Amino acid sequence: MDARKEHILGAIIKEYTKTAEPVSSGLVFEKCNLGISPATIRMEMLELEKDGFLEQPHTSAGRVPTNKAFRYFVDNLLSQRENALTGSEKEYIKSEINSAGDDPHLISRQIAKSVAKISNNFTLGGIVNTGEFFKSGFSGLFEMPEFQEHERMIRVSSFFDQFERHIDKIFEEFFELDFRVLIGEENPIKDIYEETVIMARYPLPNDNDGAAFMVGPIRMRYDKNIALMRYISNLMNSQF
Repeated sequence: MDARKEHILGAIIKEYTKTAEPVSSGLVFEKCNLGISPATIRMEMLELEKDGFLEQPHTSAGRVPTNKAFRYFVDNLLSQRENALTGSEKEYIKSEINSAGDDPHLISRQIAKSVAKISNNFTLGGIVNTGEFFKSGFSGLFEMPEFQEHERMIRVSSFFDQFERHIDKIFEEFFELDFRVLIGEENPIKDIYEETVIMARYPLPNDNDGAAFMVGPIRMRYDKNIALMRYISNLMNSQF
């Protein structure tokens, strides 16, 4: 993809992430200051649609990014730096984890709580060795527009309620690496195939392995959420 298309796609994804509404070429021109005409933006958006990066909902003249677009955004356009987190957010995370001392159970609970609070997504933090996980952020997730659809809400709720049943498959399928971002259908668990899962694995005290899972809509703040999960992982690796 050439640089101009990348700029337009990045602008559309950022706008869609904020509003959850289809993005028109006129809106890209007005808000994104790309230095090109509306006609050029329209032409490039049509090319992006032909290439599978954008799609047009039936009820709108605007376009929305596809899963392929978000994958491209994460792999090629996203600056994955910890400075997407504020200093106060980092201090809050440190304080919550340090308050748990060397108890791997309390640390896992505090990680789930901290990630859910900052990201407003559903989070699990736990001990891999024992299969014990703590859940946080359930209510915030269902305030998002994606989860107003009844069937989707039921599917995701089922995953949350029966997470323990999925643990073996999760670790078999997901953790070839210590950090992963799975978008939509990349996720092998059918109940959350329309969501994004960000996962990090890290050490815990007493030779335990820890892991955290963030589950949220594909339309999420990838810069912030990836930085958040990487910060947790780096912090735990530095301490244990």
